Amino acid sequence: MKKILVTGSSGLIGSEACLYFANEGWQIHGIDNNQRAVFFGPKGDTRWNQHRLENKIQGFVHHELDIRDRQGVLDLLKEIKPDAIVHTAAQPSHDLAASIPFCRL
Repeated sequence: MKKILVTGSSGLIGSEACLYFANEGWQIHGIDNNQRAVFFGPKGDTRWNQHRLENKIQGFVHHELDIRDRQGVLDLLKEIKPDAIVHTAAQPSHDLAASIPFCRL
């Protein structure tokens, strides 16, 4: 079975990509860190969508990871060895993103 890694998997486009590829027979790995909740508070929380994917996609694997964490991403790629990557992660606020461009580890 082919594996795909979807960044921003709990967002609108990322979650739809997960569902599409799952229906095509791919094993789905998703990266998301619910950054919308950080920016927008409880109304921006996307955990509901993460849980929806976990319930709808058999074998869905969520990875709690900030894509700005270069070493974390490289380690994950080495671990899961995806056949494809769909990159849909993005900062939801241009103003706030400009003030915090790097991951604080």
